[in-house]
Amino acid sequence: MTVRVRNVGYMAVEGFLDGIISQVIIQAQQNPQLQSFDIELLKTLFMVKYLKEIRANLDNLTTLSLNNIDQDKLTLRQEVEKALGRLEGQTLIQRNGDEYIFLTHEEQDIGREIKNTQVDSEKVLKELQQLVWNSIYTDKELKYTQRHRYPFNCKLDEQTFGHQTHDLTLHIVTRYAEVILPCRMMLSALALQGQVMRS
Repeated sequence: MTVRVRNVGYMAVEGFLDGIISQVIIQAQQNPQLQSFDIELLKTLFMVKYLKEIRANLDNLTTLSLNNIDQDKLTLRQEVEKALGRLEGQTLIQRNGDEYIFLTHEEQDIGREIKNTQVDSEKVLKELQQLVWNSIYTDKELKYTQRHRYPFNCKLDEQTFGHQTHDLTLHIVTRYAEVILPCRMMLSALALQGQVMRS
């Protein structure tokens, strides 16, 4: 079901807008990847961009997109969610937690540059290791009392740091591990499968 919304609020201020903002909307209207509902939602996101009182999350955007009180809110919510995905895919908006933000041309350029930047996960992990063990957690032993000190090995997201010569290991797991660990496990499984197939 395609939902049609007329953004009356945007229409009221359209003539007063800076050309840079209206240009974003005009270019979005010419984008064949977007639907008319996407454009109306983009206008709504512009209207609430600088209003701290209204969080631009999925629920609020769904409510702001209602045409009438009897409209099926669940179906509309699904349409809004799909439209947000398309707008985000075209780098017209940015997601920050559960909120969506209208992007100006400059912000879009920065967003595209970030999207196109290749990140070396091993380099990131190495930098994270340095930061954690050399700046944040600099103690290299657990101290129970002055007489009872227990040196430990350092490990971050399944990656060891330094020499591993002690009986204890302090293993810190970050949210980044959710991405790294499954990839490593899959590579290990593929390597093991390759060894089995060669045998």
